[in-house]
Parts: sequence; structure tokens; C-alpha cells
Amino acid sequence: MTADLDLELLASTWHLLTDHPAPREPGDVAPSMLLAGSVDEPLLRVVDGEGHERVLANVCRSCGSILVERARANLTTVRCVDCGAEHDPTQSDLQHAHTGRWGPLRLASLRPGHTLAELLGPMPAALADRPLDAAVRSETCSRDFLVPAPWRAYVEDAAAIATEVPTHRWAFGLAWPHRWLLAPGTIVDVHDWGLSVRAVQPLSVYATRVVLETWLWSDDAGPGAAELSDQHYAIERRVVRRARGRSSRAHAGRDWSPPAAVEALRAILASVTAA
Repeated sequence: MTADLDLELLASTWHLLTDHPAPREPGDVAPSMLLAGSVDEPLLRVVDGEGHERVLANVCRSCGSILVERARANLTTVRCVDCGAEHDPTQSDLQHAHTGRWGPLRLASLRPGHTLAELLGPMPAALADRPLDAAVRSETCSRDFLVPAPWRAYVEDAAAIATEVPTHRWAFGLAWPHRWLLAPGTIVDVHDWGLSVRAVQPLSVYATRVVLETWLWSDDAGPGAAELSDQHYAIERRVVRRARGRSSRAHAGRDWSPPAAVEALRAILASVTAA
């Protein structure tokens, strides 16, 4: 792990929680890891008695051990297996992470320098006519990909849409007619059948996990899993080619002018880091 991963940037911004299944009923708890491989923050997703999901620290306040290692149901008290200390998940003795929801997506941050509303910008209003709350996650079309390239290279590729400029730009994101890029690493593509959401998660300087979450407006509509995988592998090959070529000694000092949208994304990331 090196400073090139921008751990301070990652800890102070919002990220998609990608652990499934998520807790649903009061008393359900499920462990989650925020950016496994880089930030590595253990979290605990809890549904309280009123049916609201909360995100807590999955760490015993007494001895520092991980509290919950697998999803549990009907849990009123969390007991540490190492020291025996009890924690009430409905109370505030466990440190809270900042969390919020947009449609079917749950996002979290350890110490955000901005609100979730600022991150989302004009997206909720622009997509207000979509049946977000009724969207169903497709298990067959949701999967992880390991990309041997820097995470910034992958995100910048999402911004480098040929011949297109963003229709929206705000402090923490860029948008095209059918793509919304939320800094630093959440890519939302809007389709007639639903949403494909990519969470770009750094693992090391030259390794990135891309978690593809696919949400359908209805069960009887949607793409094939093979089609989405083929599309992603085409993206991956392009990202790897460009990342390796542009980081080579042969390319050093050469002139390459990034598209305007990539420059805009770099400015957004720089401003978040400086905040």
C-alpha cells in the first residue's frame, strides 16, 4: 500500500457499499468492509426497530476485535467473542459512519468533506421519473472484475466518452445523457431496463476491483450476464492498454492532451483532496 492510492481522499469521500445480501428486517445485522484492500474499514450494517438501516463500526470498543463476522438475524445485543463485552446495535456506543441512500444504492463515508446531497448533485432530480425504489438487483448480472491498472485510469476512461462533453458538471461529479460519474469512483449508467453501477475500488497502485451492481426496473427486462461481461472486458482491455502505454518510458515526455471531461474530473479530484 502506498500514498499513490490517496487513502486520505478515499476516506473523506463517499463510496458504494457492495456487500450482499444487505440486512432487511429489524434485528438483522451484516458485516461490511469499506474499500477492502485499501481503506479496509470494518463496518456493521444494522436495521433498527423502525426499519431504518444504520451503519456502525464493526469493532469492539473494549478490546478492538471484530464483532460480527457473518450476517445474523434477530440480534438485539452484539457480544464480543474475545472479551465478552456487550454492545447494543440500536444505541450509540458504536461509532457511526456517515451513510445515506439514493434509490436502491447505499453509500457510506468515514469522514466526508461534503454531504451526500452535494455528491449526487442534479442526479436525483434528473432521474426522478425512474422507478428507483422498485428496482430489483440482478444477481446474475452483478459481479466483480479485477483490473490490472490504476483506479484513476479506470475512472478517467469512464469520463473519456468519445465526441461527447458532459451535460452537467458540479463540484463532485460529471454527467452525460446516460452516464453519471460521482467522484471519486462511482459510475452510474442509466438504461431503458435499469441501472448498471460500477464501484471502482483500489487494491494497489496497479490493481483495481470493479464491482458491477445491476438494478432492473422489472424482473422481466434486462441484459444478459454475458453481454455485460463482454462490455466490461472490452473496457478493461482498453484501460490496461492505455495505462501501461502511458506509464512506459517510451511515452514519457510525449504530448497527450486529455479530453476536456478528463481534465474536469482531475480538477474535481484535486479540489476534494485540497478541501
